Amino acid sequence: MEEQFRQAQKMESVGTLVGGIAHDFNNMLAGMLGQLYLVRYELQEGELDAANVGRMVERINAVDKQGRLAADVIAQLMTFARKGQVVLDRLDVNRLVADAMRLHRVSIPENIVVRAHLGDAMEVEGDAGMIQQMLLNLLTNARDALEHQSDPCINITLARIVPDAAFLKANAEFHAGAYASLEVRDNGCGISKEQISRIFDPFYTTKSVGKGSGLGLAMLYGGMQTHHGHVLVESEPGQGSCFSLYFPLLGWGGKADEQEAQVLTRGSGQTVLLADDEPVLTEVIEQALKLTGYRVLTARNGEEAVLCFKENQAQISLAILDVVMPVKGGLEAAEEMRRIVPNLPIIFHTGYGSEAKLDAVQAWKRCRTLKKPVNIEQLSHIVAELLA
Repeated sequence: MEEQFRQAQKMESVGTLVGGIAHDFNNMLAGMLGQLYLVRYELQEGELDAANVGRMVERINAVDKQGRLAADVIAQLMTFARKGQVVLDRLDVNRLVADAMRLHRVSIPENIVVRAHLGDAMEVEGDAGMIQQMLLNLLTNARDALEHQSDPCINITLARIVPDAAFLKANAEFHAGAYASLEVRDNGCGISKEQISRIFDPFYTTKSVGKGSGLGLAMLYGGMQTHHGHVLVESEPGQGSCFSLYFPLLGWGGKADEQEAQVLTRGSGQTVLLADDEPVLTEVIEQALKLTGYRVLTARNGEEAVLCFKENQAQISLAILDVVMPVKGGLEAAEEMRRIVPNLPIIFHTGYGSEAKLDAVQAWKRCRTLKKPVNIEQLSHIVAELLA
């Protein structure tokens, strides 16, 4: 019942996101198609001097950047929409909130000023999808509270706090120690004291018919209990509202952002078996591998891949397999190949949502997983690493 409750509230929120995400994707596509049109025009009509080539490279880099942004949005959506049991992992809550803000900003009208104040990296034990859902609930409520505000503003603040003795005395449910405090404050209509006492009750809502189900804050309250955290509310009619979520900290500090390598790692003539049922993706990866010094054999599904491997096993040094393919999937094909060559290096590349199929290979040696869209530089490094 609890899982059904969470999923029902999540599906209500999806409608909030769809319009804004469609708008953002249309903008991304318009930018990418426009840049490609200009590259095609310059190739057909212009002179291929150094200046024109430089401009074309800049345009291609712009397309690449937009494509990566689109992939990030899809990754965030799949985290947000994930069904199933709540899984608590170590999370950099600063990075999680920053990523969630990029996704959920589209649900807020452009006339509303949104300011985010995110501190240094902090680690909590949490479920990424559930924390995203809780943040979306608060942003949605803040947006609705600002409907008739002439100067609407939402402030999101993430900070490390250590409650003092006075705070602990006033809030007996808290324990001594450090917390990550996620605060969402608006200058909207506010909430009366009578309403505050009921806002976490399931199906209770102060919104007009059709604007809310009363599930959002009930889900948020249950989510904070799941995270062994707490939620506090400050509000007065006409003075806005402030919701503060407190997550117990696992530690202070965090890893710096990893910089993506922008260079290709080259091979030395080894043969790679590549299996994917998407011809465009197959061609891109095949050409990239050839450019970096590998021979490539291709297959359109897992059955073709196994047959190709049996015919060429003496030459094949590594296999790159899509997880979901017609006739035979990548996992089944990999198991058959490993029965022939137990230490064959394998890379699975998978679309969002099919990672669960790979649980069985987590313990495999010389095996890696990459999510689509595949980063070519990263792929070249992993291939070289497995072949070393």
